[in-house]
Amino acid sequence: MSVQSALRLGAPSWVYPDDVLPNAHKLAGLVQDIEWLVFEVTYGLPGPEVAQELARLATAYCHSYTVHLPLDLQLAAEDEATRLASVETARRVIAATRPVAPWAYVVHVQGEGGGPEWGPWHERAAESLRALGKEVGKLDLLAVENLPDYAPEQLDPLLERLPVSFCFDLGHCLRQGSDPLPVLQEHIAHTRAIHLHGLAEGKDHRELATLDQGLLLALLRLLRRQPYRGVVTIECFGEQPFFDSWDLAEALWRRTQDEGQAEKAGT
Repeated sequence: MSVQSALRLGAPSWVYPDDVLPNAHKLAGLVQDIEWLVFEVTYGLPGPEVAQELARLATAYCHSYTVHLPLDLQLAAEDEATRLASVETARRVIAATRPVAPWAYVVHVQGEGGGPEWGPWHERAAESLRALGKEVGKLDLLAVENLPDYAPEQLDPLLERLPVSFCFDLGHCLRQGSDPLPVLQEHIAHTRAIHLHGLAEGKDHRELATLDQGLLLALLRLLRRQPYRGVVTIECFGEQPFFDSWDLAEALWRRTQDEGQAEKAGT
């Protein structure tokens, strides 16, 4: 598997059925970023020795980390106690993962209500994000991810009014029924992370081979022409699904580079 790519290709911390540290040891030297999945904190957070070893690996192998904050955060909840509890949970995760100096903190904004126009949902979400921005140091380290539960346009007012970043998830767009390319094109200037995974039988995080290859190629062409400098995480779980998808992404990326060279030669 070649790693000679202009894309900052990354892996989730669950390629192998083990904790983040064993995965990082196996992936170090192969990937440019590792997405540290902190999906829930019921059983506690990793101790400082884990974060310190992850930071050491990043220095030794020149990769970065993105941190995925817990999935059950309710940062736009109508109930104030629920919202504040979610903010506090996110703060605990940020504090525990700070030693790895994350490239981005990927965050889901969930809660009742919401729509494409600024309203109470956005007010509550903005208050939560501003609080977390103080915790991470600057708001653009927070990458708000589009979700299949609502149209991507629901995030537009937040992305317009707050200097947060965007995390574009291709599979979530497809599950939601949105055309992914216009969504990415609109927000690519402040997109900090991209999640690539396939969709089959209504289930996402499948191999990239399950995608329309024309769509995947068009997306990669968009990244080349921009050019995009953020992280592209192949969010497939399991060794074979991940590495098969990696190989496919690299092959299509090389094709876009060849096309770019041909375009230059023709001018």
